[in-house]
Amino acid sequence: MVTGVMIQRFRTQERLRAIEKGLPLPPELYSRPRLSPAEQTANFRVAGIICVAVGLGLLVLFAGLAESVPKFPKGVTGASAIPFFIGVGFLLEYRIRRSAAQ
Repeated sequence: MVTGVMIQRFRTQERLRAIEKGLPLPPELYSRPRLSPAEQTANFRVAGIICVAVGLGLLVLFAGLAESVPKFPKGVTGASAIPFFIGVGFLLEYRIRRSAAQ
């Protein structure tokens, strides 16, 4: 994340220097490469796996806390369902896009 911010900062500085010198900006400086449909579909799979894993990890954490800490509210464990079901939605979208591509 930090490296992404640093890269963006360097690109911005590079663009500003080119503008100050009056140089034309090449299109590759300010355009992002387009992802192929297969790459977009793979991104849904990755996001789904990450969200499901986070949801399951939170469930284990909150269940452990609910058992070990007497005053821990047991209803908090339900919060782990949010990232879990978002991940399930991403995985369903991945499956739909994959079957539509075939």
